[in-house]
Parts: sequence; structure tokens; C-alpha cells
Amino acid sequence: METLSSADIAILSKVVDLAYRFGLRAADADAHLSYDGDLKKMVLAFHSSPENDIKRGKFGQLLTSLGCLEDGIIRTDNTWQMEDLLDDALRKAPRIRERG
Repeated sequence: METLSSADIAILSKVVDLAYRFGLRAADADAHLSYDGDLKKMVLAFHSSPENDIKRGKFGQLLTSLGCLEDGIIRTDNTWQMEDLLDDALRKAPRIRERG
């Protein structure tokens, strides 16, 4: 099993936060990180097929918020760009409403 760096964990945590904002669970937006070539090019790939039309629509909104095409793959030159992309998407994403 490949170990994750603290940057990898931070990025995946932001993906989970973003999924929750769109009403999805972490498994609905199954994200995988890898590095393309040298260790600076980062690839975030979503491997997901939500179980129903409503979740598929929300998953599509999540991908759109990231500027991602239908292939579900995002490539950046480094981890900072990936974090900035996710931070921007989180700023624009719907807020979680408290129940009660």
C-alpha cells in the first residue's frame, strides 16, 4: 500500500468536504490521487457511479464546480494548484444546513 503525504490527505479531505456540500457521501465521489511523471504533476481522478439519478446529478454538479470534464480527471502542475482549485470550489459550493 502506498503511503499518503500530508498534502495528499489534505486534498482528499477537501474532496470529501466538497462531496458533503453537494449532498453526497465520500463513496459517491470516490477520488484517487496519483502523480504523473515526476512527483510534481498531480492527478485527481473520480471513480464513481452514484446509484440513482439524483446522486448522479449532484455528482455532475460537483465535477462542474471543479471545472472537470465528463472524464472525471483533473490534472494540475503541483499540489498547491490542486489545493487552490478545491478551496475555490468549496468557497462557491452550497453551504451545509444544520438540522434542528
